[in-house]
Amino acid sequence: MKPSRYIYLVPFDFNHHVIFSGMTKGFLIVPNDKLDSYEAILNAPDDYLDTHTAVIRDFEGIGLVIDDSIDEHKLLRDARNGYINQKEYKSIILPTFECNYNCWYCKQNHQPLKIDPEKIALIVKHLKTYLIENKMESYVLAWFGGEPLTQPDIIESVSKEMYGFCMEHGIRFRGGITTNGALLSKEIIKKLSECHIDVFQITIDGNAEMHDKTKYDSINPSAYRLLMENLNNLMHYYPDARLNLRFNYTPATIKDDAVVKDLCKAIPQKFRSRVNVDLQKVWQVDEKTIDMENLKRIQKSFVDAGFSLNTESIFSFCYVEKKHYNAIYYTAEVEKCDQIDMKHLRGVIDETGHIRWREKPLFEDHDLLADGCVCSDCVYFPICLNGCPSKRDSMIKENGEVTCIHNGDYSYLEHHIQDYCWRVIHNQALKKQKTV
Repeated sequence: MKPSRYIYLVPFDFNHHVIFSGMTKGFLIVPNDKLDSYEAILNAPDDYLDTHTAVIRDFEGIGLVIDDSIDEHKLLRDARNGYINQKEYKSIILPTFECNYNCWYCKQNHQPLKIDPEKIALIVKHLKTYLIENKMESYVLAWFGGEPLTQPDIIESVSKEMYGFCMEHGIRFRGGITTNGALLSKEIIKKLSECHIDVFQITIDGNAEMHDKTKYDSINPSAYRLLMENLNNLMHYYPDARLNLRFNYTPATIKDDAVVKDLCKAIPQKFRSRVNVDLQKVWQVDEKTIDMENLKRIQKSFVDAGFSLNTESIFSFCYVEKKHYNAIYYTAEVEKCDQIDMKHLRGVIDETGHIRWREKPLFEDHDLLADGCVCSDCVYFPICLNGCPSKRDSMIKENGEVTCIHNGDYSYLEHHIQDYCWRVIHNQALKKQKTV
């Protein structure tokens, strides 16, 4: 037996460390005074098979120790290639850059523009052509913006047509939408349910007061009250709806439990089990300014209230990596990332329904785990994944090759491991609550 190459020892609290597997995302919490003993067993597991059998078995179950024959580098390559090449087409359609809010952290330049009928027909032609020519087994249609619900008729017509097309050709269909929730009326909820759009990502920005300072307009006195009313209607009238409630937090908004208390006042207990809270740091905030004790406490408060915590977004591949993925803009132009400025879009759908690239995305031709790549021998790769593919494109343009996005400083990953482990632990506590 041998230790996994991708093991990280990270301080967990004042009295414990966590031993974390980058390959399996399994972990073990150990007291500080026993850490040296655990390290010794990890480094030479065969020497302790007879004396510490139970510990070795625990290590095996988590993936901290593995059989001598296992090639972890090959497993990583297979996992990455499997993700990139899976027979599923995902398209994010941005029907507009118009938005009813102007959040301070948003990078978009909102414009009151939308798709015209000719562009809609061209996009639908592309989707159908792509699915058939590439023999796709499933299709994911995701709506983004701007605020996509400013264009409900476009969402309805395209979604229904693509759902029918997929059913006709034996292709699995999934639909989702990212929205601020302000326009999620009962009528819109009914339309979305008929379109099989059942995955919702909706953002809150703190408690009622903080949310209203970030999202406001001239019509509604409280964006928070409006959102909570709409969320309750979504849960009530659409039983199949799955809600990912993205909490865009700052150091200030996790200092106390006000955000959880306000949610509990607004969302009945019976709906909370269907709400998955995803805590995401606002991108402008430096990772090092986040107080982990505050983050841990707010996580526990969400779980104690009956909400589950999202764990999939911390160490996951970016969907931009997928070969069969595109972001489609209202101009029928195309990019690999939905965060690219409209002035720099590189692809366009032609009259045949195919994408014609003015400039090929560079990251697609760089295998991060190939011999010679900076990532190939990096022990942090399973929890880093070289970050954003679009930023990697700029990096390749500038340097001619993939370089380390962290410049050798991996301290932020310690924060992510702590965050992930606490989410898992809190979710496990929630499951125990439900079974009692």
